[in-house]
Amino acid sequence: MANQGFVQSLNLLEVPDGAEFIQNLAGGTIDADMRLFSGLSSKRSQLFWDRYYNTVSVQKSPSTLTQATQFQWQTDFTYTDDDIISVTPINLLRDVAAEFIGFDFDGVLTNNLSGSFIIFDRGEGYTPGTYNLNLQGGNGSGATGEIVVNSDGIVNSVEITSSGYGYAFGDTFTASLPGNGVGFNVRITGFPWKVVVIGNFAWDTAPLTNQLQIELVNTSNALDGTYDIITPNTGVNVWHLPNNSGNVAYDINRKIYADTQILRNIELYDADGDGSFTNFDKDLINIWYAGDVAGDSENQIVAALNSYIGSNGVASGAIRNTGLRVYNYLSGLDPALWNLDDTGVVNVTKNNNYFVNYLTGSNYVFTSADTLVSQSPTATASSTKHAIAVEFPVPRDPSYSVPNNVVQEYERPYFILKHKIGNTYTNIFDNFGDYGAIQTCTTTQNDWINHVQVGFYNETLNYRILNKFTTFDVDTNSTIYIVVIVTSGTGIGIQSSFGTNPTLTAINASPVFDSSNEYGVIDSDSVSKFFLRTNPGNTIITFSEQFVLSDSNSSFNGQNVAVTTLLPDIILQRDDSLTTANIENLEQPIIVDDGTNTNFNTSLGAFSYDIDGYSEELEVVSDRVAEANYLRSTKYRIDRSLYYVKEININGFMASYDPDEFNLTDANLDFELSPGIYISSSLSQITNPLASDFANKTRSFSSDYNPWKDTAVVGALSTTSLAVTVNDLVWTSEIKLDVNTYIDAVSPAETLEDNFNDERDGSGNPTANNTVSTGESFKLKMLINNEEYFIIMRKST
Repeated sequence: MANQGFVQSLNLLEVPDGAEFIQNLAGGTIDADMRLFSGLSSKRSQLFWDRYYNTVSVQKSPSTLTQATQFQWQTDFTYTDDDIISVTPINLLRDVAAEFIGFDFDGVLTNNLSGSFIIFDRGEGYTPGTYNLNLQGGNGSGATGEIVVNSDGIVNSVEITSSGYGYAFGDTFTASLPGNGVGFNVRITGFPWKVVVIGNFAWDTAPLTNQLQIELVNTSNALDGTYDIITPNTGVNVWHLPNNSGNVAYDINRKIYADTQILRNIELYDADGDGSFTNFDKDLINIWYAGDVAGDSENQIVAALNSYIGSNGVASGAIRNTGLRVYNYLSGLDPALWNLDDTGVVNVTKNNNYFVNYLTGSNYVFTSADTLVSQSPTATASSTKHAIAVEFPVPRDPSYSVPNNVVQEYERPYFILKHKIGNTYTNIFDNFGDYGAIQTCTTTQNDWINHVQVGFYNETLNYRILNKFTTFDVDTNSTIYIVVIVTSGTGIGIQSSFGTNPTLTAINASPVFDSSNEYGVIDSDSVSKFFLRTNPGNTIITFSEQFVLSDSNSSFNGQNVAVTTLLPDIILQRDDSLTTANIENLEQPIIVDDGTNTNFNTSLGAFSYDIDGYSEELEVVSDRVAEANYLRSTKYRIDRSLYYVKEININGFMASYDPDEFNLTDANLDFELSPGIYISSSLSQITNPLASDFANKTRSFSSDYNPWKDTAVVGALSTTSLAVTVNDLVWTSEIKLDVNTYIDAVSPAETLEDNFNDERDGSGNPTANNTVSTGESFKLKMLINNEEYFIIMRKST
């Protein structure tokens, strides 16, 4: 599906005809996780990048055959070629909480303009005196104040004695003062609520000593907006003290990533297969991986695993209870599973620490926002190395909590934290400047010819060659040999020479990525991954592979870490605005030519867009959306009975893998963990974790054990596997597939096994042990180079 996204709002005023149709199409028939936008949004379609769930790596672009940075989504929604998008660093919202803090911070107000949270209008004609009264009006309740009326009948001072609860910015209330006065009221001019938000990743607090702002998006109407972060009486930015506050943000984010990696793949890290991840599994993984890194042979690693299992025993229910089974299982897993912290370098010691910390309470436990909002901030920028929660005042009760079922791609709540530099607020999550620099370099003719290879990566100096070309300098009447590279950070100093074979001299440098620019999508598979190119232009974006981390407080200090580990959460947005011109382009033009003018005449007549107007085009879109909804809501459901007429065809082979040799015994075939490929009843919830209805499935085939026999029913394959009902096909006590196998007429008692195991001598004649007395020819069709051939197999006497 091209151009996937969602409709944030409709610009129906620009579509005077067909507005109702579009409203029904975009609002009434499409689920929240599959919104049609196709030119109907007055805003921008959004795609969110969760740094812990999606990946990015340097790959070779199919179109350009050059190394470039590929964004890879763990979902089935992406952008398509030629889409123009902007990229903004954000922090996805993990948790939020709010608390009413009131407005009684000003003490006694004797000047109606002096308060930070309230002001009052004095009124006139009231009876002089001092009154303690309930304040009436506004969104809340329970506010009280001491009101002094002077001898002139005018309110002289107001002191809020109780803020009550639930009031909002802008609320106005009054009190029943004695006398016949008019005009007195109190207005709330401050923000009587505070909010604490917890982000998806930590940030560095050290440089954030200037005024801060926070912008929230995709939360609620009461909370969305931009707010100053006010820290009264401190003069500095105040943070809630985080867990592991002495660790820098980079190290914290690696721990969060490790926790996410382990949690997402917890079943795969269950090395012994007993259904839970324990220290026993962690030790088995460490033994296996340490041996693998050391280059030990399979026998050596298996022996080490057997020794550990023999000394510690195995858990009840473990299906991998020998060193060989554990070795086979772990060796078959994706190597990416051992890159626990996403740095690109697998370290056995670090992995062990991540596993240990996870098993003893995780690597980083988020304190809930509900807990933090009731506490006073305690950490300043000078006393903590990172922050992950921030507090700020808001005008009203935001009435919002982060939903558990947020649509990952399009409706994620997020915030952007900004600090003031001069007169401008800058996004503090924007670290794109660290992703590397593109540098144009000069070299010698000999190096250019013999030592410059496009795509080459210099691991010592950490640069990759992106391009090479020559240019002619008319001033010097000579050829200049140019090499374009991408290198880490801000690059190598201008006019500095570096390296040998080739020796390069940098003449400029520019960042490879900039959040203020727009980029074009290239080489998208329209499903889950794409590259980016510059816009305008076609230079494909390549991040530097490595980044030297320079932070004495980090456990990664001085190490080359993958640049992609620096990525924050990001939002990619595309302009999908609707204009009148867009709609007019779908209508048939007014054609003056009557079809007789041969200059414009075609076989179909005069010039035409070959469409009947946007109404018909939208109906086509509507039909496709309806079909998509049908497929999602009916055909691929697993939680209820299904009936549909479309066939599912598999062109190729299916294989079942049983590394644990689980299927060697008949008894294990009935267990839910038994691997195989099944024919399942439409009533069977095959993904039900309780496995309460696994009886409604029939084994199609499996590894190490074939449940289909040819002995029970003549001329058919049958199985005693459990019976199922698949739509209109009913199989009862014994399941049978009629394979129309020829059974010899003279020897009807012979089985298929006899037929296919008859013995023949070197000339193809039956041996004395052959039981087949007669036979016929069997023809097997084969396709070779798109031509049909047949192999003739004949059973002869």
